[in-house]
Amino acid sequence: AAIDRDEPCFMCQFGTLKGISGIKPGSRLDLLPNITALQQGSLRERDPDGVEFHNQSAEGEVAMNAKYSVSTNATAEITVNPDFSQVESDATQIDVNSSYALYYSERRPFFQEGSDLFSTPFSVVYTRAISDAELAGKFTGTFGRTSVALLAARDERTPLLVPLADRTRVWSGGNSTSNIVRVKQALPGNSHIGTILTDRRLDDGGSGTVFGHDFQFTVKRNYQIRGQILASRTTEPDDLRLSPKAGSATFDRGKHTVAFDGAALRGWDTALAARL
Repeated sequence: AAIDRDEPCFMCQFGTLKGISGIKPGSRLDLLPNITALQQGSLRERDPDGVEFHNQSAEGEVAMNAKYSVSTNATAEITVNPDFSQVESDATQIDVNSSYALYYSERRPFFQEGSDLFSTPFSVVYTRAISDAELAGKFTGTFGRTSVALLAARDERTPLLVPLADRTRVWSGGNSTSNIVRVKQALPGNSHIGTILTDRRLDDGGSGTVFGHDFQFTVKRNYQIRGQILASRTTEPDDLRLSPKAGSATFDRGKHTVAFDGAALRGWDTALAARL
């Protein structure tokens, strides 16, 4: 269709294509296999007169990432032994005199896609805590006005954090399984309500669960009211070996010890904000 540049509305001048019917979106399956191999060696003394270079046995690992487009609005993805060695490096942060654990943005493609669905007034989901996933699966989809996101991961190294008044103590745990469920219902006028659930459980005992609701209401286009309420339950591992050098330190006015002795903790929090 001819376009008149003197007419400010270009879209009003577009042509119309007719006679197309029965179009159905096709499904798409993407497979990305990869192999990571490593061999290392060192110099060793062969005899008093010389040395030789000794190679250790080669080690290798097979990885696979599969992504299936169920429809134009729904995608399922699974990854086994993911290799994130090509991901952009994190900027260096200094943790001296810092009272809280450092926060790093998520740069791994598997966890990035669809991460906006997990966004809430409180930062409930921090996928960087899944540090060494051996298996992970994800589903994101939008059905009408309802958006759904599911994430499950099997982690080989689980960070264990104890937030204190002056600093955050960090230790390393064993294998764990994480599950995240997010449901978001869009409302007219750029408003929505949502529900989120996160759950992480260690194989050797200990868990952390957070559940809550959030909302955003837009009034007269220029005013926004956002809020969220959360409840949490944490059960410590019952293994003092996981918290070396914890000593006799306590928190919450002496009600709980820093050492992992199987204690159970509960809490809740709320937030409400208005924006123009």
